[in-house]
Amino acid sequence: MFITYEIRKSTALHFASKPAARLFPETPNLILNGFCPECKKSHHELSDDNKSLGEFAISGLCQKCQNKTFVL
Repeated sequence: MFITYEIRKSTALHFASKPAARLFPETPNLILNGFCPECKKSHHELSDDNKSLGEFAISGLCQKCQNKTFVL
């Protein structure tokens, strides 16, 4: 699944509204510009499942970092 600008914008705004944004103030800008907040690499695609998109909506993590974090 391709991560559109609209999806990135929604995720960045969601993250910015959470208390974690105080600890990681650069994260919304990274997400909005298409970078993973964990590995800082550019990302544009996720697996075609709702779990990956759901996790991206919460954290902005790329598929590789999601797989590493959740040991998939």
